[in-house]
Amino acid sequence: MFSDNKIIGKAGEEIACIYLKRHGYTIISRNYTCRFGEIDIIASIRDSIFFIETKTRRSLSAGNPEESVNFYKVQKIKKVIDYFLFENTGLGSLNLFISIISIILSRQCAIAILISSEKELINYEIFEEDKDYFVKHFKNIDE
Repeated sequence: MFSDNKIIGKAGEEIACIYLKRHGYTIISRNYTCRFGEIDIIASIRDSIFFIETKTRRSLSAGNPEESVNFYKVQKIKKVIDYFLFENTGLGSLNLFISIISIILSRQCAIAILISSEKELINYEIFEEDKDYFVKHFKNIDE
C-alpha cells in the first residue's frame, strides 16, 4: 500500500515541476522554507512569479486536492512570500501570484490541474505519455 503521504507529496511536486517546465516556466526554488513556513515551488514566466502549493491525492474520495488549501493556509503562504521578497528585493516589481497545482495520481496516468489564485481552471493535462516514468519512480501508486 502507498501509505506514505510524504512520498505521494514528493511525486506530486515532481509532476508539477515537469508540468511547469513543459509550459515554459523556470523553477526558481523547490521547498523554499523560512521561519513562517514553506512554499512547495516558486516559478517564473515572463514578468510573473508564481508561488505554488502542490496538493496530491490518489483519488477524489476525500474531494479535490485543492480544496484542502483554506484561508489560513493562504495567509501562511503570504507570510512566506513576504519573507522571500525581503530576501530577494529585486523581485517585488514583478507580477506575483499564489497558485495551486492539483495532482491526481493513478497507475494509468497523472493528472495535473493548474489553478489560479482566484481558483479558475487555467489548464488541465493528462500525462499519458509519462505513465511508465511515474510507475517506475513511484511504484505502487494506487495499490
